[in-house]
Amino acid sequence: MARKQSETKWRKIMKDKGWFWHKYGDVRYCMHCHKPLPKTENAPDFVVAPLVTYVECKNSNATGRWDWTEIAENGARANQRAWLIEHEGWLFIELGTGKAPKGRQAYLVPIIIWVKNIEPKLRELGMSSIRKETRGKRPGADDLLFNWKLEWVPLKGWEIPEHHAWWTAIGCRLLQIS
Repeated sequence: MARKQSETKWRKIMKDKGWFWHKYGDVRYCMHCHKPLPKTENAPDFVVAPLVTYVECKNSNATGRWDWTEIAENGARANQRAWLIEHEGWLFIELGTGKAPKGRQAYLVPIIIWVKNIEPKLRELGMSSIRKETRGKRPGADDLLFNWKLEWVPLKGWEIPEHHAWWTAIGCRLLQIS
């Protein structure tokens, strides 16, 4: 068997399954002089992940609003929306004008929930943008996306809480492929 032939075969298996894979290089380079370092076999050849999940990241502008219509059916990112729907993607949305956690909040929402539940409410109210907090009769993300909030952990940043639907969705998808 030719040298490295098994790596090629493994790569093909991963590609055929549509799984994420990354091949670690056998040669490492010095970050200062860029010369090859002595070869070590400490790292394995590959890291693989059987589950690829697409997440589109959005954030508010300087006013604290996000113009969600860009991902509407007829918006500038309609193709992106279709991709997320087809591949059961998610939206990571960070809104607010201050520093987290008091002035900002992050949400992780399945695109299908956004399309079926959130978007219709925003359209009904004539809202082309959404902000963190509710103002008058215009609901904010803190109310509309309450179930999808992320938690702020000091010195770490946003974390997906244990009770978040993300973990259930990931678990269900893993069961489907096993």
